[in-house]
Amino acid sequence: MRKMERSKFLIFVIVGMFLGAGILPSINGNQTNEITGISNENKCVNSNDEIYTAGNEIEESMDDYGRYVNIFDQPPASPDEGQRAFTSEKNVGYDSYKMYENLYDVNGKIEKITWWGICLYFDGGWIDGDPEGMNFYLEFYDDSSEKTNAPPQNKIASFDVSAEDVQITHTGIYWNETAKSHEHIKFEYILPTSVELSNGEGWVSIQSHDDPQGDWFLWIISYFGDSFSYQENGEPVYDVDTAIQLFKYELDKIPPEVSIEQPKLNMIYLNNKELLEWPLMNPLIIGRINITVNANDPEFVGMGYVEILINNESKATLNNEPYNWTWDEKGVGVYRIQAKAYDKAGNFATSEEIIVIKIKLL
Repeated sequence: MRKMERSKFLIFVIVGMFLGAGILPSINGNQTNEITGISNENKCVNSNDEIYTAGNEIEESMDDYGRYVNIFDQPPASPDEGQRAFTSEKNVGYDSYKMYENLYDVNGKIEKITWWGICLYFDGGWIDGDPEGMNFYLEFYDDSSEKTNAPPQNKIASFDVSAEDVQITHTGIYWNETAKSHEHIKFEYILPTSVELSNGEGWVSIQSHDDPQGDWFLWIISYFGDSFSYQENGEPVYDVDTAIQLFKYELDKIPPEVSIEQPKLNMIYLNNKELLEWPLMNPLIIGRINITVNANDPEFVGMGYVEILINNESKATLNNEPYNWTWDEKGVGVYRIQAKAYDKAGNFATSEEIIVIKIKLL
């Protein structure tokens, strides 16, 4: 008798012995599952009613796992399309200018702001300045978007933003590309408290002040928007849009996806090798087996870890792919296998149970 045939014969002898003893479920003519009516698919059961605290605990706050979503988008125009900028600077001993940008359809709480401008210094002529030292006054107004209400009056939030709290990005884009002068600078600031416009309409003013090197801020234009802004102490009205983006903060509340890839239904395994299919839906495992889990996070924070449970008891915590664990414990009987996947925000999902028959005597 060949080796494979001897293995199959031995398996059916062992199964027959346990069937006769009443330990394993009987196989009826319809080939149905006498243990449970589990599905042929490993469906994902999602839950976010709790944060897992046992085993590999996620210590970081859920507040740390979110993203900023754009709710107002007026990116800067390309220098090839237009060359305009407007002073918004408060200086002692010089003329002070204040530039306002009209806001509309801002749906959500404003929690981050990005703007673009040019940093200039006068030294017998206007040259590039040093944006890293710029402080800003940032003000929001909850006024109608109608042009007739300029300058805005209903100030609802004001922030004195120090240079150390502003993130500066040198874009490498220049006002005059040929001469490489007057670089476009990207400024970003996370608000300490959120701001919400009552009807999604209003104004924002961004004005630099008290730069230690005497630099001036010029707000560059965007070609997206409603073509309206306002400047005090300069020409009173400009039919342009300045480059600005507003963001709200959104937590990741979407659980990961998880399924058990091995063991497979209707399969007999001998020491982790697929031997052959059999009539029962429940896998038959003889000896050891690698339990393989497929898990991924469809959202943005990424996977945390995977937990494998046997009969509701945690057996393994897997922090990295591939999510494999060798089940090599002795035992004879019916066991329930489940997997739980956790993302870094604490959201989790639980796989469908796989009910297996296991025989391992040595």
